[in-house]
Amino acid sequence: MEIFTITLDDVWQASFTQNFSAMQCCLGACVGAAGVWLLSPNPHKPHLEQNDTTHQAHTTQYKHTSRYLWSGIGAFICAIIGSSGDSTLLPWLLGIVILSLSLCVWDIYYYAVPNWQNLALLLISASKSIILAHILQDNFFIDISTIYDLLLGAGLISLVYILGIMFLQKQLLGEGDIIFCASFSALFGFETTVISIFWGCVLASIVSIFSRIFTKHTNIAIPLIPYIIGGLGVGVLWGLWL
Repeated sequence: MEIFTITLDDVWQASFTQNFSAMQCCLGACVGAAGVWLLSPNPHKPHLEQNDTTHQAHTTQYKHTSRYLWSGIGAFICAIIGSSGDSTLLPWLLGIVILSLSLCVWDIYYYAVPNWQNLALLLISASKSIILAHILQDNFFIDISTIYDLLLGAGLISLVYILGIMFLQKQLLGEGDIIFCASFSALFGFETTVISIFWGCVLASIVSIFSRIFTKHTNIAIPLIPYIIGGLGVGVLWGLWL
């Protein structure tokens, strides 16, 4: 699990062991598949109701195959975490993966996310400060660095949001993106968040260019959440290769 030791701090490093557990692997796969299936948008139910015009559901039809695909991705990631994870932190880690994947699906298909899922991820991310203090055997204090990173992440995206309204007279991103970036920054650190946003912008630019070439669409909306998570993956791979 070198990938985690490179990108994450003490709480993540302490969450993984070298002992393979087939039972926890199967449990993680089942929980991941079921969790993503239940939290991702259901094509048979009404979509998100948003008052803000920037958060209207777009016209892409949500298909059953896509839901199966995302559930399979959730099962795969959670199986890896379950097979090598510390059982005491396993629910916490699985919750992060499931909520993150679900928010990705919502953002890709509807450019909007359920408020309760975003808030749940924020609370889980903020709880990292308590877990980190416990791991460091400092049970009487809450590690303030997590809260510090959370506020920095929220402040950075809020600044982009405000500048877009002031100078471009339009919203460059949604309010839900601010909450997600705060959660992401609390989990991975502010520096990693900035790097992930950079690589996410690179990915978004590449996708936008190819979309314009092959689909002839000139006005392409970019969902922020999946590209930030994708940027994290690219940054990790870049660090491993170098």
